Amino acid sequence: MEKARKWFFRAVSLEEGNGDSWARWFAFEREFGSEEGVKGVAEKCKGVAEGMKGLVWNGIAKGVGMRGKGVEELLMLVSDKMMIK
Repeated sequence: MEKARKWFFRAVSLEEGNGDSWARWFAFEREFGSEEGVKGVAEKCKGVAEGMKGLVWNGIAKGVGMRGKGVEELLMLVSDKMMIK
């Protein structure tokens, strides 16, 4: 678990504007982590959320009705789309 968290941290540190990487980390914490981990990822993401990009991120964040949605809500929607069911 710690190795995965370090990998996610490195991924978002190298390219802070990649919303897909943030959403994958968020999905990981939702599935395997704690509520604190989920909140921590959302808080870290808030500082860099402006201008976020990504294949899945753009498809959802720039969709109709998404204007004014908060970062945590967008992370939830994007991570839902990315989670394997």
